[in-house]
Amino acid sequence: MKFIALLLFSSLTLNIYSDSYTDRINIFLEAKKFDYMQINNLSEDIVSGTLVLGNQDIILKIESPYRESYIINNNFVTYIDHDFSQQQTFEYDYDDFPLIRLIASKNIIESPDIRVITLKEDGVLITDKNNQQSFFLHLKDDQTLEIQFNDNYGISNSVNLIKIL
Repeated sequence: MKFIALLLFSSLTLNIYSDSYTDRINIFLEAKKFDYMQINNLSEDIVSGTLVLGNQDIILKIESPYRESYIINNNFVTYIDHDFSQQQTFEYDYDDFPLIRLIASKNIIESPDIRVITLKEDGVLITDKNNQQSFFLHLKDDQTLEIQFNDNYGISNSVNLIKIL
């Protein structure tokens, strides 16, 4: 009987922890503007810029190591290469870019495409239900969210979003 009570208490504690940690991530994602930094384990380059989450679109402006922007609206991406003054718009599917869907949802609990699969004391591991890609979300502090994932080539990536106040 004590074992069952302990098991129920542990489960309740995990659910409370789960809700509070994912709530903190959701509150973080309510911010509209972030510094953006992406690192992968095969490159020494750090991709950095700003990310703006609008009501209808997402704008990612890369400043380094090259200058380019991505404007994501509905099912279209406009790619702008500032160095070569080129622009291209193409249609895409959210299933091809689950990281965009994750950030755009701004609510990882209520998103029908996201499933929380593991809670750890320093973050939450989630998976995209459509393509089974996993993401580990970790709040480094109140101003920084780190998202770790393997891209479609199996390369480990880390994206840091830092709130701009």
